[in-house]
Amino acid sequence: MTATQQQGRDEVTSNGGEPRRIDMPMLGIEVRRRQVEMPHVSMPSVPMPHISKQEFGHYVDVARTVLPPPERVAYYGALGAMAVFGVIEWPVAAAIGVGMAVMQRRRQGASKTERKSETTARAQPQEPPERPEPKTRGAAAAQRAAAEAASKRKSK
Repeated sequence: MTATQQQGRDEVTSNGGEPRRIDMPMLGIEVRRRQVEMPHVSMPSVPMPHISKQEFGHYVDVARTVLPPPERVAYYGALGAMAVFGVIEWPVAAAIGVGMAVMQRRRQGASKTERKSETTARAQPQEPPERPEPKTRGAAAAQRAAAEAASKRKSK
């Protein structure tokens, strides 16, 4: 470098109002901070509703009745993730999910009818109630024969 050429100097200011300037022998750079004026917007005050513990408990109970159990939620989540990442196509994932839901509902319906039949069987007395004696001898003999046949079927 010769004595007539100026060496680069750096003017840096501490406040954001003045530009940054870098002078070099063949190039000068000036960087200015952009001034952006943002409008002041006041946020309205929105009152939040208060939910008591009883109401919250009620909402949790409703969600438990509507949502499937956690293991099925995890199954459906994994099925959805596989569809999202392309492991399986989404129509196949939808068909599998619907099939599982139908199967679970059918299984739950069958277990409910079994429980219902068990409770009605427990509620019914084990022995049939005694019937009044028929007025004719032929009817009485037929009734005794039917009672004997029923007792033989129970003993088997």
